[in-house]
Amino acid sequence: DPMALARLELNALAFLEDRFGLIFPYPYDVYVAGTNFEPPNLALRGRGTSILFRTFFLHDGTGNPDDQRYLVTHELTHLFMWHSFGSPSSTMIAEGAAVYFGMENIAQSDHLPLEIFCASFLQANSLPSISSSQTTYLGHINDLQNYYAAGCFIKYLIDTYGVGAIKLVYHNGDFSGVYGKDLSALETDWRLHLETIEIPETLNPMDLVGAVNDLEDSYTSFFVSFTGNPAQMEAYRYLDKARIALLEGRIPEMREFLNH
Repeated sequence: DPMALARLELNALAFLEDRFGLIFPYPYDVYVAGTNFEPPNLALRGRGTSILFRTFFLHDGTGNPDDQRYLVTHELTHLFMWHSFGSPSSTMIAEGAAVYFGMENIAQSDHLPLEIFCASFLQANSLPSISSSQTTYLGHINDLQNYYAAGCFIKYLIDTYGVGAIKLVYHNGDFSGVYGKDLSALETDWRLHLETIEIPETLNPMDLVGAVNDLEDSYTSFFVSFTGNPAQMEAYRYLDKARIALLEGRIPEMREFLNH
């Protein structure tokens, strides 16, 4: 349904234009994949070549409407911000912004809010450092905690200092000049803020951390011998149901799907 996919893209574009208060004037190409990307990118659900005005996303019947809207918005954010404010100064700020705006566009969904996720990881002593050069961003399936930590940090910056500052620091990377504090100090402030976030009693932080790690391990093992045969495709869809259950904080259901 090309028209439905076009509406999905245009709705994401309208959302970003509204949030940034500008009109994106450039044409760009959207590529939609009906099956997984080729190795070594089997686990990716979206990607882009922003400098060439190209964005790609997976539309193979997995996920759900909220997940799809997040994915399209996430990938478009990369292209939108690159050509509006300049190339990103770091992978952290590029992925963090894409996660933040993607999640903002599905704020009324059942997805676990970024701050709840990160506050849980902090309480479990497992929250990644957003200022570390060793932090990897190899796709949400492989590095979900890193993407969400970066997105949560960007949310803190925008909530505290406004969206205008992000437009500046996105390209120049001068946190001290833009915010009056270096990245390390801002990260400390963010972690202190997360300590004030109330975690629902129904969510056990250690269980969440374990579930994220187990899902990542399951996907890694699964894709080693993936060829797309019917039996593997059935297992792939159960893995995806586990992925959605995890993103929505339904840890017991996630484990049922993993054990199927």
